[in-house]
Amino acid sequence: IEKFAFSYPNISFIFKSDDKEIFHTSGNSDLIELMFHFYGKDIAKNSILFENENSDFKVNGILALPSETRANKNHIQIFINDRMIRSYKISNDIIKAYRHLMFNDRFPIAIVKIYMDYQLVDVNVHPSKWEVRIAKDKALSEFLVSTIKNALNANMEVKEVKSIKVEREVY
Repeated sequence: IEKFAFSYPNISFIFKSDDKEIFHTSGNSDLIELMFHFYGKDIAKNSILFENENSDFKVNGILALPSETRANKNHIQIFINDRMIRSYKISNDIIKAYRHLMFNDRFPIAIVKIYMDYQLVDVNVHPSKWEVRIAKDKALSEFLVSTIKNALNANMEVKEVKSIKVEREVY
């Protein structure tokens, strides 16, 4: 359900268990709201939206800041043309973009949506359709790493430093 909600944030999802509503997404395309539903208030508050495009690719999504990490890669979600996929290479590109801001044994929380011409992606690599082959994978890799690094760096900079003069007593 989480993957479907992030893949289609414009659709409202309701999850019930034993007639009890566990969560209900609004369907208003708000990725911050979805982060709140699935990861909680603190992570949603410490997440940033990003987007970028070039002649071949458009990427957008939401990234938890490096202060919010996990012990495994399970919280990296990747979508190509709104299709949920698994990609060792793209996951590692996302981790590479974060690496300068995180410890080596930690992994980011990231929802990355990639859009490209359908002719650039082959979904018939695996019977389950989870794995894909991308024609311009090196170009995508460079674009993705630089986009995520730039988004993180822009939100990690100190906005303002104030100096306070403190007078000390001499004994």
